[in-house]
Amino acid sequence: MTAVSSSAPPLPPSQHHHSAANNGTAKSERHQSKPRLVVTLGDPAGIGPEVVLKALCDQRFEQQAEITVIGDRTLLSRTYQTLKANAPRGHFRHPDSLNVVDLALPTSITSGVAWGEG
Repeated sequence: MTAVSSSAPPLPPSQHHHSAANNGTAKSERHQSKPRLVVTLGDPAGIGPEVVLKALCDQRFEQQAEITVIGDRTLLSRTYQTLKANAPRGHFRHPDSLNVVDLALPTSITSGVAWGEG
């Protein structure tokens, strides 16, 4: 097998190899689907949940990629409620509108308290 550099020009359509199983559909599906992006909330006592809710309110991200957030859904909801209470005119993504892989935290987290101190 020969390695091909990323700067090599693409093969003309007549030189693409297609298996009988996919009949060329894999190429068209690949161009239609968006890349997947996974975003973690980071330190649960830090600013990660706030950053995620602020950044993902911009719909351009989801126009470009399928986004999944990994973290504690309850923490994300509490962060949203706190943000809306403190900045009612702020733009934040509602956590219920996100695709979240819920990794519940084993204990309650207090924002702004370093790990091991609370």
